[in-house]
Amino acid sequence: MTTVQRSFASAVSPPFAGYMLSVSTFGWPLVRAGVLKLTYDVLLLTLFKNIAAGRSRGLAIS
Repeated sequence: MTTVQRSFASAVSPPFAGYMLSVSTFGWPLVRAGVLKLTYDVLLLTLFKNIAAGRSRGLAIS
């Protein structure tokens, strides 16, 4: 299920990044990628902050 979205993102990203670089010499593709990564990490943190590591299924971490 996720393969289609990854393939689409891989196909669309380079032309979009090239367009952003042609409009401005500032590294907007890098800034945008950093913001997206930060947003993703914060969302994962908020979704899983109440789940104890290894204890959700009775597993012990050694």
